[in-house]
Amino acid sequence: MKLVMSLILLKNMNNTCLLFERNYLYLIKFKIGEKMERIKELEELIRIHKEIYYEGFTHLPDPRDPENKKYIYAISDTEFDALEAELRSLDPNNKILKQVGTENINPNDKVKHSVPMLSIEKTKSIDGVKKLLKNGYLISTFKMDGSACSIKFDYNEDTQEHSFKSAATRGDGVEGENITEHIKYVNFPHLFQYDIKFTEVRGEVVISKRKFELLKKEMKELNLPEPDSIRNIVSGLLHRKEYKHLCKYLDFIAYDIFTDEIRLDYRVKLSILEHHLSFNIPAVNFISYIDEIQTIIDFYIRRKDEIEYLTDGLVFRLDNEKIANELGKTEHHWKHSIAYKVASETAITTVINIIREVNRTGKISYVGEVKPVYLSGANISRVTFHNAKYLTDHGISIGSEIEITRSNEVIPKHVRTIKRVEHLHDVNCPCCGEELKWSETDVDLICINPNCSGKKFEKIVHFIRSIEIDGLGISTIEKLYEMGYIQEPADLFNISENAFLNVGGFQKKSAKNLYEAIQEKKTIPMEKFLVALSIDGLGDKVAKDIKNKFGTIEKLISYVSENSVEDLIDSLSSIDG
Repeated sequence: MKLVMSLILLKNMNNTCLLFERNYLYLIKFKIGEKMERIKELEELIRIHKEIYYEGFTHLPDPRDPENKKYIYAISDTEFDALEAELRSLDPNNKILKQVGTENINPNDKVKHSVPMLSIEKTKSIDGVKKLLKNGYLISTFKMDGSACSIKFDYNEDTQEHSFKSAATRGDGVEGENITEHIKYVNFPHLFQYDIKFTEVRGEVVISKRKFELLKKEMKELNLPEPDSIRNIVSGLLHRKEYKHLCKYLDFIAYDIFTDEIRLDYRVKLSILEHHLSFNIPAVNFISYIDEIQTIIDFYIRRKDEIEYLTDGLVFRLDNEKIANELGKTEHHWKHSIAYKVASETAITTVINIIREVNRTGKISYVGEVKPVYLSGANISRVTFHNAKYLTDHGISIGSEIEITRSNEVIPKHVRTIKRVEHLHDVNCPCCGEELKWSETDVDLICINPNCSGKKFEKIVHFIRSIEIDGLGISTIEKLYEMGYIQEPADLFNISENAFLNVGGFQKKSAKNLYEAIQEKKTIPMEKFLVALSIDGLGDKVAKDIKNKFGTIEKLISYVSENSVEDLIDSLSSIDG
């Protein structure tokens, strides 16, 4: 598609764009209900966060972002649990809730587990632990936050020696990934002697806080990206195709052992692992009375920051192996254990200012400036407040006392309001001063002024990012906009090389290169052009559907000009998906 047509559309297709903007909400509601949309979104988020966690990524592209510029970053266990809880409330039997680990394993590296390597049921209530105690005495251990691992051993009957054979990740619980070459470097007994034949030891591969600092130093010396978070580094190292020797900084904490010769209660297994085989095990407590549960939880909460390894709660498991086996399992977890999860760290602060920003669709977003507090290893002075209705519903304004939480590098979130202050909304746009209107859902305040400078600028930025022009950064776009070179996306293609020289920061060669990069975008795919138009709700998926439906921009324009609004909606509603 030639850019000439794109420019004509940008300048003359206002009615078409407005048509999309007015009716797109109805189109979404017509195609599928809001509930199904949310279920699909939650499925995708959970899938991505499982991939991030189990495969050691720090972030992955956000499939919901039509600009392809945003990423989904690692979140805390508390936030992940909240996603699963919401999906469970909407679709209790959803398949992804039963999935253990990740299914994203290279077929050549798959290893079938002899016994399913399932997950653990989670709870934030002590009642779940009390219920388990009714079946018999419990053993509590730290819930190590690393990467679950199965290590198998060869057994020599003559010498009773056990030698390291292979290792695998949890994977999807049925099949894991072969990580034998990585585990060779990990700290654990590779050779031990015992008169019972043990076939497998299971545990968690972790890294201590001290070794994490040593790892960072070596990675810097190797010119590798220096990790900034301890949480995902273990999975990251176990999936590296090179520099496998870096796994020498990892430790293996054992929590179970398998034998076909005799049934052993859980505390006996742990004792053998620690005292006879020299494996590291998590701290152990024996529980026989209900009152002891809260005592152990309180002790953990007070001392968890002193633990050398990253932990995210406590695991309570039945000691009696016969009863544990009789309880059986679900598709997702064994019924003999339960994990008590501690809530994320929070802090209380006061709102000192609220910043309003307008996006390309006119919606006003809000960021709060708060009295600085130290939270999860960082000084926090800003927090997100989502939308106008959120401020009203939660009594947030300057002077409000609020509780906030932060996970990893994510922008802090509001948890609850302690001291409410009524928020009186400014009804004028922060950019153009025009009166704002409430959205049909009464959730957002929206600037409907088509000439709003804030909206226009954000639409230009969105257009440039969507068609992917290398070398044209946000600071240059701001200067071009302020100096009047660009007032709408179509102006981009009328800029001369001299314009870049005038805004500063460019030499003749770099100005020429950028000019040529822009000219190369005179031919762009139809679906990319549609996404670049800044139509609210029109992302990659819908753009591709429209492309498949109409074929070319020319046919789409012809259809719009020759048919009614109702015909257009019916036509779009017939698109699959």
